Amino acid sequence: MDAPDVDALRRAWQAAADDLGIRVVLEAFLEDADGHRHELVAVVPSFGGRSGMAILREPDATVVRLAETRGFGWTNLGHGYERYDRALFQDTLNDWHWSGPGNAPDWYAARTVSRGR
Repeated sequence: MDAPDVDALRRAWQAAADDLGIRVVLEAFLEDADGHRHELVAVVPSFGGRSGMAILREPDATVVRLAETRGFGWTNLGHGYERYDRALFQDTLNDWHWSGPGNAPDWYAARTVSRGR
């Protein structure tokens, strides 16, 4: 199966940020010890790991290790995330769990789920 369109994913996450009142960083990289920058689709602070959720361009063991050692949760997203769908994105963020400071957004409904990657 072909990889999802990174620009479309970014547009969808920007729409989620605007609609849901969350922060999304679209210019996101993880730098390794050799100074090589690994581009991410986005980072969603306040959800996932203590540093946020890193949305990876593709499964890559090096980037996964970098994300984990820096306190990020991580994920790869499929074609279903190329267009913003409020219910899908809310469910995804609920699954990732609020990890930010202060109160979660009003729409957030924490629940226990199986957290696959």
